[in-house]
Amino acid sequence: DGGNASYYNKTTDEAMDSMKGRITLFIKDGGNASYYKKAITCLMALRGECIKKEDSETFNDFLKDGIKAAFSKGRYGEVWEMIQEEKLTLITSDESSDSDVTVAMSVEFIEGELDATQAPTTQAAAEDDESDEDMDGL
Repeated sequence: DGGNASYYNKTTDEAMDSMKGRITLFIKDGGNASYYKKAITCLMALRGECIKKEDSETFNDFLKDGIKAAFSKGRYGEVWEMIQEEKLTLITSDESSDSDVTVAMSVEFIEGELDATQAPTTQAAAEDDESDEDMDGL
């Protein structure tokens, strides 16, 4: 029955909207690491649900426009740093067939704001590996 599917989609969409509202509330009204952790837990749950539903757009748009744009700098910058530490990033096409985000794009999205001391470049990591190998020969 198509009516049941329509009802299910409506209630699921309402639940996702409610979850997005709760996440924003935890960040804005909580204002500390404890509430930010709750927001991140909710973000992880929302991400998982969006992958299951093949609705990456809902999560990706919320993460880009609702979270990163609003909370990556200034008073709420700490929450974005915590999201980066968790590597909580955009849903990729590898995870959901409806996504057009590549793995490289998702990595760039989440690491784009990290400073050089937090995220060594691939080149620097490769050089570290080479220097370790050089030391092995000594």
